[in-house]
Amino acid sequence: MPAKINMLPSANSDVDYLVSQMSDYSPRAAQKFYNSVFQTIEWLSRVPFGGAILDAILEQFPSMRYARVKRFKNYIVFYEASESEIVIHHVVDGRRDYIADIFDL
Repeated sequence: MPAKINMLPSANSDVDYLVSQMSDYSPRAAQKFYNSVFQTIEWLSRVPFGGAILDAILEQFPSMRYARVKRFKNYIVFYEASESEIVIHHVVDGRRDYIADIFDL
């Protein structure tokens, strides 16, 4: 059974912002990106521990994981997982300096 998806307001804001940016240049790409984000999240609900552990990068977040957005590999979903629930914290453009921004470092 898939894990429950809990998408935090921060993650929803991230997706809205990224889709808005993309739609200025290509509404079609923005729609594909939006669909890919939610396909990735749906996959994570079926395989909650499928993403990499963020602890390998930042030891202060031992329960945080990340996964690349399908077909948009420059974009990253940050989440926490258990067998019954995944909590989506952020969706970011991995080409930017996102660590300090989203983890208050």
